[in-house]
Amino acid sequence: MEPLNRYVFVACCLVVFAGCTEVESERPCRLTADGWVCQDMGTDTGANNVNNANNANNDMGGSNNANNSNNANNSNGSNNSNNANNSNSNNANNTNNTPAPASCAAVRDGGGATGTHTISFNNNDVQVHCDNDTAGGGWMLVGRSAPNGTSNSFGWRNRTGSVDDMNTPYSLGLVDFPFTEMLVTNAAGDRAYIVTAPNNFWADCQTAGCGTAVSVEAGMCNNITMLNFTGYNGDTDRFFFRDLADTATQGLYPGGFDMFYDDCQGGELTGAQGSILIR
Repeated sequence: MEPLNRYVFVACCLVVFAGCTEVESERPCRLTADGWVCQDMGTDTGANNVNNANNANNDMGGSNNANNSNNANNSNGSNNSNNANNSNSNNANNTNNTPAPASCAAVRDGGGATGTHTISFNNNDVQVHCDNDTAGGGWMLVGRSAPNGTSNSFGWRNRTGSVDDMNTPYSLGLVDFPFTEMLVTNAAGDRAYIVTAPNNFWADCQTAGCGTAVSVEAGMCNNITMLNFTGYNGDTDRFFFRDLADTATQGLYPGGFDMFYDDCQGGELTGAQGSILIR
């Protein structure tokens, strides 16, 4: 006789099968040669519960560990990204906060080429033109004439024009900027002279002519007497140069040089466009 497997439902001692001595709810039984044999659900259920619990714990633990790991990675990645962004931001701020050089000489020493640069003077940023090629470089443009140029505000203390506009007269007007030399040159650069700056130029030479010494940077002239005096830096129509310490009307004007002489006494500058630079 083949064993008969089935579920037997027994309720509160109404039916008792041989071999089943406890009241059952629902558990699998089978008929054997020795009678009905019922499986003990408590043991299996407990085992299943334990396994289920373990599986649940394993699942939860593995999932939580994975999530925690991912969260940690995400957190670390986010923090690293934020730290990198903060570092980049700080580097950018440090770069932006770097002060401008104090002169064209400082621009030159920092590797800057001839051209327009920003310098700092009296805590103000100023755009200037630097000549870092002529006679060792470090020259700052303070005055430049233009063809047919006119201006009633042109000179050492006057600001007019634009540093990059070659078609109009330009003067920087950076009063009290310290310097020891001047470069007086025509626009072509083939007549250029280095003139020593008088001591206390801004204060002592505002209403007077002050003596200088001259050396030749470009050209064939040797005795340029019209550069022997400079000053009158309070004038508003010219950069004064003269062979005497008087108020005669010579120097660089908005429309070009007037050096009175056409020959080497005037440095062969008369009638030419030109510039004054300092360092």
